[in-house]
Amino acid sequence: MIAVAVVLYFAKSIMLPLAAAFIISVMLAPLAGRLVKMGLSQQVAAGAVAILAFAAIISLIVYTGRPAIAWVEKAPDLVVEAREKLSGIEEAVTTMKEVSSKVEDIAKVGADEDDTEVISIRDDKGAKGMTQAAPGAIIQFLFTWVLAFFFLSERNEFRRKLAAANPSLGAKRRAMRLFANIENRIGSYMLTMATINAALGVALAAALWAVGMPSPHVWGLLAAMLNFIPYIGPAILTALLALSGVVHYDEGLMMLAPAGIFILLNFIESNFVTPMIMGVKMKITPLAIIVAVSLLTFLWGPVGGVLAIPLLLIFKAVCDATPALGPVGVLIGELERVDRGVGRRIAVRAPVRA
Repeated sequence: MIAVAVVLYFAKSIMLPLAAAFIISVMLAPLAGRLVKMGLSQQVAAGAVAILAFAAIISLIVYTGRPAIAWVEKAPDLVVEAREKLSGIEEAVTTMKEVSSKVEDIAKVGADEDDTEVISIRDDKGAKGMTQAAPGAIIQFLFTWVLAFFFLSERNEFRRKLAAANPSLGAKRRAMRLFANIENRIGSYMLTMATINAALGVALAAALWAVGMPSPHVWGLLAAMLNFIPYIGPAILTALLALSGVVHYDEGLMMLAPAGIFILLNFIESNFVTPMIMGVKMKITPLAIIVAVSLLTFLWGPVGGVLAIPLLLIFKAVCDATPALGPVGVLIGELERVDRGVGRRIAVRAPVRA
């Protein structure tokens, strides 16, 4: 396990596009199969589906990227404006006798520092880091979609070769069933997560519109996208909403309203809605999900966190289809495995003593 983790970490530039491309190909495989049934060749169907999905992703990035770029450009001014507004709250806080002296000391220390210079330095470092990382990210993004196209175009051929490589009829059936199981699990997971995140985005947009927040549809779309990144995405959106609330509103409670609304909605979604739905449909234990997300986020960054659960589902499907890995599948999921002879799923029961 340590050796695998080391390989995954140091081979990130290769393993991450491969994993992402395979998951994308599994998601797009049903649509490509329908086009093949309509008379198109496997290569043409794979190219059409890959181009369509690529165009949709690019359009979504462009649509959400414009307000994000505007926020990055205006960040120093927004921070200064937020500090000016928060300075008015300081006068009300200083009326409390117990903390008045501490607040005054903090205010004096903050006043002695050159805030403008600090902001400009951080902004330059962030812009320089984004500029340096952009070419590599673009190359990996394009490489991922090229790999996804080849996975789609060679999908049926690889399945036939894998089935032919197994000597027994039972092994051939298990190999074919494994591919179908992987496609069903990944497709079901991504569809369910997309539905949950879309509902979260709609709920956030409606709530922000009710409190008079500007561009609520953009915030809802950002929430739906960033919620695919566990922990990191919601934290980023909470910070952005908190900053926007301070700048947009003048009253203390209303300043906290945008971030507070999202925290409440995200708490309900992550602690009640998603565990209840995903726990039933995916049949994966919460502990396995937390460990997988934490490990792949540590190894591959935020993108690894997004790919963690799909990869965990693929691993669970492989364990269910492989008799030797049956106990591992039991540990990370439900108490069942695949029978060695006919591939039938049977319950694993504890021995009964007389």
